[in-house]
Amino acid sequence: MKLYLVSQVCNGGYDTYSDIVVAALSEKDARMIDPSNAENTSIHKDNGAWCAPSCLKVEYLGPTKHKRGVICDSFHAG
Repeated sequence: MKLYLVSQVCNGGYDTYSDIVVAALSEKDARMIDPSNAENTSIHKDNGAWCAPSCLKVEYLGPTKHKRGVICDSFHAG
């Protein structure tokens, strides 16, 4: 697995995620992880809290032994 920092700027304000750190197989896989989906499956929905995969900035951080999914997130509650 690899660690990625995934950031979005499409949806801002309250009740949104700005950034997440994820363990994923690839950059493409990291884009598909939705922090608002508790199972961390590849089903991605633009629900206002996160955004479409094409709007995400993904930065590789390094290798990890974590299982696939969200390691931590930055959620701006309202």
